[in-house]
Amino acid sequence: NLILHYSFDDGTATDLSGKENDGTVDGATWIAEEKEGNILVDGDMEDTGASNLIWEEKNDVVASKQTTNPQEGVQVLRIASNGKQLPYVRQQLLIKDTYYRMTGYVRSDGTVTSAKIYVGNLNSPTATITGLTEEWTYFDYSDYSVDGYIGLLSNTALTNGEYVEFDDVKVTEIENGYFKFDGENDNIELTHIEDYEDGGTFSAWIYSDDYDDGNFKTVYSATHDANSMVS
Repeated sequence: NLILHYSFDDGTATDLSGKENDGTVDGATWIAEEKEGNILVDGDMEDTGASNLIWEEKNDVVASKQTTNPQEGVQVLRIASNGKQLPYVRQQLLIKDTYYRMTGYVRSDGTVTSAKIYVGNLNSPTATITGLTEEWTYFDYSDYSVDGYIGLLSNTALTNGEYVEFDDVKVTEIENGYFKFDGENDNIELTHIEDYEDGGTFSAWIYSDDYDDGNFKTVYSATHDANSMVS
């Protein structure tokens, strides 16, 4: 049996098992199920100091805790540098090949317009938050972990006292998830599943609450060959 789980992002279904079998989604909404708690240490930025082995500083970053205009609590984490490109801080807390979600808030000094975050892979992909101002901007980003790191970055080299600040950053592991259909011709179509040359079985659990006898689950299965599409 070939059991697949998918995320939902701008109309694209992505295989969360790491086989990169992408497809398309029309109308369905991905609902992620996350483990409770925050994987990050000092995600609320309230621990004293930024250089006490909680956050690892990279690319000549100048990291510090500030008490001006926190999103919540007392402190925020400020990222500045002496001019080197992409100053950042990170923590190595993730399990490789696992799906995670990072949420939080970021702001700038008013001159820096963008910042980056990454979950598990510094080089690709990362999420860029644009249009930053002195007001807090919320971000929400999910990705597979490749190298196990979580990073908070400036998107540019910072000079002359420029900085970005982060607060209330939370990282959770996504255990599972499901697509929610509203009954208006929603559909998911997968591309060719080439990892299984001899074909296989696509299976999906279906859950409904629109019946008088209560909720129920059933399983749908369809066989396919290596060159077929699955919808």
